[in-house]
Amino acid sequence: MRKDFLDQSENRLGNRDLSTNRIATIAFLSVSLLVGCGGSGTSLKLLPVKGTVTKSGAGIKGVTVALHADDSKSLAPALLGVTDDQGAFEIQTVSGEKGAVEGTYTVVLTPPSAEFDYSKPGKRGPQQESDLIPKNFQSRETSIEKCEVKSSGAQLDIKIP
Repeated sequence: MRKDFLDQSENRLGNRDLSTNRIATIAFLSVSLLVGCGGSGTSLKLLPVKGTVTKSGAGIKGVTVALHADDSKSLAPALLGVTDDQGAFEIQTVSGEKGAVEGTYTVVLTPPSAEFDYSKPGKRGPQQESDLIPKNFQSRETSIEKCEVKSSGAQLDIKIP
């Protein structure tokens, strides 16, 4: 009986070791794949995009400038900038890398005091009347402001009427 008990214990231990080894191997391979595919930053070539947002010749502080790729197959990440006291901004990715991928973009401006409401399907952005930013600048569908990022980057100076 003791021999049977020892044989069963060895089987259980052997099976557990095999299961533990499988789990450890799978975990190691999973982590290796994640690390190999990830890394810090983007592998896309980002080009400098700077500019200003002005109205009546004066810079507007706190305006969010968003670039939306016109090419639906673009690999460009989300691109944003916020204007300083003089209305100057620099576009960067949400991870903080400065610049944009080469291509053509629709520019969307969000007023400094905008309140976002995405509670209804199809609602995008604030789309509110603003003394500073006309409504037609606040939507990808209505904005006529474009930015073309070339191999040297882009300078985007937006004059609000």
